Amino acid sequence: MLVSKIKNGVGILLGSAGLTAILIYLVGEILESGSITALIQKSLYEEPLHHNIFLLFGAAPASMAVGYFYQKLKNLQLNLEQTVEERTEHLRESEEKYRFIFEDSPDGIIILDPMGNITSVNDVVLSYGYKREELIGKSWLEFIPEKRRPMLDKHVADVTMGTSTQGEFELNIPRGRLPVWFRGSPIKKRGEIVGFQIILIDITEKKKMEEEFRESEERHKNLYESVPDALAVYVGREGHLIEYNKAFKKWSGYADEELKDKVFLDFVHPDDRALVLERYRTEYSEEELPLVYEIKGLNKKGEIIPTEISVGTYKKKGRVVGINVMHRDITERKAMERKLQEYADHLEEMVEERTKELKESQERLLKSERLAAIGQLATMVGHDLRNPLSAIQNACYYLKMKLGSSKDEKIKKMFGIIDKEINYANSIVKDLLDFSRVKKPDLKKIDLISSIQDAIAQLKFPENVTLTTKFTEVPAIEADPDQLRRVFQNIALNGAQAMPDAGELTVSTRKNDDFVEVAFTDTGVGIPEKNMDKLFTPLFTTKSQGVGLGLAICKNLVEGHNGRIEVKSKVGKGSTFTVKLPIHQTEGGEKQT
Repeated sequence: MLVSKIKNGVGILLGSAGLTAILIYLVGEILESGSITALIQKSLYEEPLHHNIFLLFGAAPASMAVGYFYQKLKNLQLNLEQTVEERTEHLRESEEKYRFIFEDSPDGIIILDPMGNITSVNDVVLSYGYKREELIGKSWLEFIPEKRRPMLDKHVADVTMGTSTQGEFELNIPRGRLPVWFRGSPIKKRGEIVGFQIILIDITEKKKMEEEFRESEERHKNLYESVPDALAVYVGREGHLIEYNKAFKKWSGYADEELKDKVFLDFVHPDDRALVLERYRTEYSEEELPLVYEIKGLNKKGEIIPTEISVGTYKKKGRVVGINVMHRDITERKAMERKLQEYADHLEEMVEERTKELKESQERLLKSERLAAIGQLATMVGHDLRNPLSAIQNACYYLKMKLGSSKDEKIKKMFGIIDKEINYANSIVKDLLDFSRVKKPDLKKIDLISSIQDAIAQLKFPENVTLTTKFTEVPAIEADPDQLRRVFQNIALNGAQAMPDAGELTVSTRKNDDFVEVAFTDTGVGIPEKNMDKLFTPLFTTKSQGVGLGLAICKNLVEGHNGRIEVKSKVGKGSTFTVKLPIHQTEGGEKQT
């Protein structure tokens, strides 16, 4: 007897026939449910198993169980046929879908057997230039360049172990080599690898773009390195240096390892750092860039480099992350600018000097023309006046002889006036003639101080004028004593006449290098500034009497000795006329031995 415990703790004693029936029933239920697990779930949640056993087989013979089992088998056969049909249709649909994907895929697909031989390819693979019969049955490695095959070893190992893999390689095709991206995957059935699938994507355009990009990058790098100006890229708030060219290393004086931790301000002189930092942290529009300005650059040695920087933005993925800076050494330009400025300044001086010389030349020309005209006039007037003056003088002499015994004082006074005016007229005629025909000096070795004393001794000064001499020893000079006497007398008389209300006339001498100087200093009224440039102009005078030829003649005579006359004056204080004469004559007058 067998005790079987069924759900809810109900126990039933069965005979051997009943037990057989139950076993047959259970087999039928398992076959119908598909598995023992499915049968148990059905018993738990749908219809308790022990009820059926009790109802059907509690006391039934085994023949009934066999009939029941047969019916179950028949039902199972029908179900299996239906399942096989459904799964065959599903498989057919799957094959159609796979065939559609396989044939219509835009990518090349190769199917390999477990040995790596090609069993199938799609039309894309054939478009590479192959015929199908040239591929089927051959090892796929035959179509890989021999030199490239070792690179695929790892990929082959991975896919053989059941792992998908991917990468790039080149295919030998009739027209050359084709760069492709591939993905290799194992094909499995019931967990066993039965072949491999390789998907190929033509990356010719990608490779072409990469090559163009590399070439562009190489051109950019070559251009970047060939630029003679120092180029650098600074990023971040502090302006960290991240990129630079060879010219920058030369400009800064640093080696590569020394530039790793540098920032923008490390290359800027402290005087300009505030300006540079302020502009670095200021946002500018694209229209305002590049920003160009000059700074004092600083190299490794601490030397100041006049630098012009041109600043633009440095972007990554469209976002500004720093600046591109071109550092141009403008040391030579600054030197040229200084030279140009100096030349410009000098040019202005030269223009002023040439203008002055031109004006002086023009004035000299006009003066020469005027002097020539004056000289001609003086010659004519001098000759024309000399004869009448001689006649008047002779007539006056005759009358004095006839009337000399006359005691009429008025007649005597008139004769004195006539003599005085005749002498004055004669002096004017003499001045006119002397001015119009300046003679070369008759050079002799003379004692200058003695010549001055002789000239002054012949003059009669007003009683209210004090004459003072301050002579220092000077060397003998080569000069014409008669011409110098006239110069000294004329200047001395002018000084005395400049002191109508009394004063002092001081005559002094001194040696100055290769010259001797004779100074006539008066304490008179002085000369107004506006008249200083006219003093030596012929016919210019401020006196009530005189024609203004005295100083002009003095100037001509002194210049004939290769000397000059200098004048200093202050209104209300007096004037000083200094005659400067060379000790030795190099050219000019005629020397007497």
